[in-house]
Amino acid sequence: MTDESPRPAAPPSETVDQALTILLNAMGQGEPSDKGSDQENLKPDMNRLDRLAWCYQVASEALRLVAQTRVTRLRRQRNALLPINRLPPELLGGILLESINNRRPRIWALQELAQVTWRWWQIIKAEPQFWTYICPPLECVELQIRKAGVLPLHLDWTVRRGSTDAGGFKRLLEDHAERWTSMSFDSYRDGVGLQVLCTKHFPRLRYLKVHQIDETVDGNWKLNFAECQNVQEAYLPIMPYLSTSIPPVHLRALHLDLGSMEAHSSSDLESLLKFAPELVTLEVENLYVDATPPSPPDASIITLPTLRRLGFTN
Repeated sequence: MTDESPRPAAPPSETVDQALTILLNAMGQGEPSDKGSDQENLKPDMNRLDRLAWCYQVASEALRLVAQTRVTRLRRQRNALLPINRLPPELLGGILLESINNRRPRIWALQELAQVTWRWWQIIKAEPQFWTYICPPLECVELQIRKAGVLPLHLDWTVRRGSTDAGGFKRLLEDHAERWTSMSFDSYRDGVGLQVLCTKHFPRLRYLKVHQIDETVDGNWKLNFAECQNVQEAYLPIMPYLSTSIPPVHLRALHLDLGSMEAHSSSDLESLLKFAPELVTLEVENLYVDATPPSPPDASIITLPTLRRLGFTN
């Protein structure tokens, strides 16, 4: 995006004056002047008809640009009188922000708003809240993060199969691991997003959604919640586990779709649930092969005092 679309440069004023003088003289409406001097100074390599045609083109372009500038000024004056544009910038910015809260990807919504009026674009540029949802294309990420300032970030990303920006996506996750508060992405290309989730610490992360993985991803991937213990809601295609019990996780909703896994391990899920005292919702889909040996009934009892919704489907 740019502040305004580039405008063509107007012809030099001296050229326009000479062109108009020649045109007026040709129509017999100009002041007496040295026509020969004009003809010598302006396009001397042209014959009279070609010179008049060129003069007409120069003059018409100059008039068009003047009219365009005037119309733009009048439109801005008219727009400034509209009720919505008479609102204080802070209030108008809040309305615009609310209008795109559920729009994805956010960058497209910003582009649409920026094209409405010049004032809206100025407000969007100046308010970091508009830029906290990071989404493709990768070449726009630097702008989005810079505009977001120091605010927490939200990731809304899809790395398509065969995409060449998987490496850039991986660096994006790693470089800003301490700022992500929500992450939603597809994990293609050998589970590039899962690799980062399993190796980096995300202290601010509250919402995590991995939409799907493909056949290039190892079916034995597992996610250690010790690296994202503050997540409150998670949608995962892999089995989560907890490598340590101190401190407990803050998970309130866990949704698992394990259809892409070769086999699950109930002991991994058990290690997490034992230390998820705030869990309210647990939903598991495609729970097939359990790689954990059977254990005595009493050994597998887990207390979930806040659980209100439990679902298992195949």
